[in-house]
Amino acid sequence: MAVSSQTQPDLVDDLEESFRSCYSALINQDHVNVVDQDEIKAGVGQAVQRFLDSARELEVFFLQKRVVLSAQKPEQLVKEDLADMRSELVRKDALIQKHTNKLSIWQIILKDLQGSPRKFRQVSAQDGSLQHLEQQTANLANHLQRR
Repeated sequence: MAVSSQTQPDLVDDLEESFRSCYSALINQDHVNVVDQDEIKAGVGQAVQRFLDSARELEVFFLQKRVVLSAQKPEQLVKEDLADMRSELVRKDALIQKHTNKLSIWQIILKDLQGSPRKFRQVSAQDGSLQHLEQQTANLANHLQRR
């Protein structure tokens, strides 16, 4: 099933047209006077289905072009994969750095808490209020601000 380059603009125009009809079906003022909700649902459903079909056709067109390109220039596919892998490595390195920074901060806090006198009281089982949590959170926040 070969698709000519002439159909690409038609596919884009068809997608745009189907989107407009989908959008207009949702905001159409004719629905105000229509009592039959099933008729409205059917009209909107048809418009949405037409939009989805147009999107699929356009996707198939681009996938076919990608297959042709990969057959003609296989090195281009390798270059794209390599670029994707590099960007993924950069993203993951940044995430690792972020977590390493957080870990070092928490290690410093833990070390300070272990070395300093106990400013935070132990939570007892009979203390059912949230007041102790609020107090400990405030103490921890004060401790962090001093750093």
